[in-house]
Amino acid sequence: MRRHLLDRKARVIAALALPLLIGVLFASGMALRSQRASSLLSQCLPASEKSERLKQIEDLHAHLDSAVISRSSGQEKRDSLRGRLAKLDDEKVAVEGLLNQASEETQNLRKFKELSVQATCKGNYSKLLRFEHSPEKKKELGQFKDVGKRFLRSGYWVYAYPYWFVWERSASVEKQRAADEERDRRAEEKQRQLDARFGSGRDATLFAEKCVKRQVTFPSTAKFGFWPPDAQLDERTGGWRVEGNVKAKNAFNLELRFRYRVLCRKRPDGVWEEIRTQMWEDDS
Repeated sequence: MRRHLLDRKARVIAALALPLLIGVLFASGMALRSQRASSLLSQCLPASEKSERLKQIEDLHAHLDSAVISRSSGQEKRDSLRGRLAKLDDEKVAVEGLLNQASEETQNLRKFKELSVQATCKGNYSKLLRFEHSPEKKKELGQFKDVGKRFLRSGYWVYAYPYWFVWERSASVEKQRAADEERDRRAEEKQRQLDARFGSGRDATLFAEKCVKRQVTFPSTAKFGFWPPDAQLDERTGGWRVEGNVKAKNAFNLELRFRYRVLCRKRPDGVWEEIRTQMWEDDS
């Protein structure tokens, strides 16, 4: 009977002590080891309930361990997320820097295109050869200046602050060159037509020399000047006037200097005709 009362008293004590023990475990955050719990229960509980209480303690310990592991795992995930966020922030800053640089380069490119269009001088220049960055030239040339050809430099130069633009072609120069070529072509064409109709100046000069030789005493001694004579065509009459110098010997074997003027023309049948030949001594 006395032993029965002791067992009952032990069970009451165990029932009151067990919740307090579990509360202490949760409050301190420290898991009790199975051997210590087993030794405490062996003093308070009978052998029949010992295994059941040990199982409960082991389950509680496993639950606490899983809670600690879960909390540790959650902290690691949070740390990992913070690291990734910090990395993303760094990448965002880098991307924003690249975007700002690209925007600045785009603005510079747009400004360069505007300057290059301005440097064409309303389309006068074309085919850009090169450009040079020369901001120091602003003091000398100002904001904009069409320099054109430069001494011993190829191309046409235009300064649009802060760049030199060097162009290969100039529309105004090419237009002038084309006009000059067309004028020369027309002059040559007209001269060919005149030569075909009235003969050339060279032909008139050769015929005039023949006429002069017929006037001197000794034609074989005639020496014409180094410079070609002046041959002029009168388009109204179709006649040539040739003036020049000649040296020839007279009957006394003295070499004299003469001036001559020959009027001649080329007939439609192509034969040259002498109109008049004049000679006089040149005293100069």
